[in-house]
Amino acid sequence: MYNFYMTLITCALKFEAKPLIQGFKLTHLAEITEYKVYGNEHISLIITGVGKLKCSVATGFFIGKFGVPDLALNVGVCGSAILELPVGTAILAHKIYDVSSDRSFFSTISFSHQFKEATLYTYDKPVHFEHLDFVAVDMEASGFFVGASKFLPQEKIFAIKVVSDHLENKKLEPSFIEEIVFQKIGYIQDLINTLATKKRSPTLSTLDRLSLKGERN
Repeated sequence: MYNFYMTLITCALKFEAKPLIQGFKLTHLAEITEYKVYGNEHISLIITGVGKLKCSVATGFFIGKFGVPDLALNVGVCGSAILELPVGTAILAHKIYDVSSDRSFFSTISFSHQFKEATLYTYDKPVHFEHLDFVAVDMEASGFFVGASKFLPQEKIFAIKVVSDHLENKKLEPSFIEEIVFQKIGYIQDLINTLATKKRSPTLSTLDRLSLKGERN
């Protein structure tokens, strides 16, 4: 583990976040009332709610309150219109395309990893298989990128999605989503370790900042 390296993870829903909270042993920060926020010395996680606007606002809220992280990840599930792409496939987006605004965002991926790289299409509402032929579809990534890119360069902003369905418009059980995200925690940890810089100036983690804030009050 690298000291003084802070990663921010955003998740839309609790059952996307739960396996990360458990896997990374994150503690609920009860001092935060606006959002559910969890953290340890190196990783912070905020549950943003569904949709790109909510994700953008929550990302900006966290950074404004606690400072700029070293790395920002949007983690969750996505649909795919590619039937040959198995459910459970972990995708690292090299491009995020916001369909309604016709805007594109790019992540700089110059390192080895275990993910499948793909363009991620962000929609404002759920879409169905018969209209698309895209590898990955979600509802948050473009908003996350907008929020995070105000503070971080593109080589420090990434969207990670696990394929949960093939856009069949069927209800997914929370336990199923928790399981497929949990299976990819090792991939996420490896990515964080790859990007972590060993030689850094000391910075405060989220828990440190909260502790200092409490001492001042």
